[in-house]
Amino acid sequence: MREAVRNFTDADVTRRLEWRPLVDALKVAFLKGAESPPRPHYDITVPGEPNGNLLLMPAWRQGGHIGLKTVTVFPGNATRSEPSVNAQYL
Repeated sequence: MREAVRNFTDADVTRRLEWRPLVDALKVAFLKGAESPPRPHYDITVPGEPNGNLLLMPAWRQGGHIGLKTVTVFPGNATRSEPSVNAQYL
């Protein structure tokens, strides 16, 4: 049986990652390259506020892993002291 998907908060990531090895791994990954098609961009109507946006950013390496970054941008959230930008990597 496969392990369930784990979710990490920003605090979890900060606590668990060592920055130098992360930077080194990112350099290697960028040099190897990946398939990364143009990202779809969707406008989201929010009545009485500026429109929001949904961005979907897939990427994969042939024969390797696949990932999807999702980003939402809702400028009106700032008026409620909520984050305007939220993102996840699946």
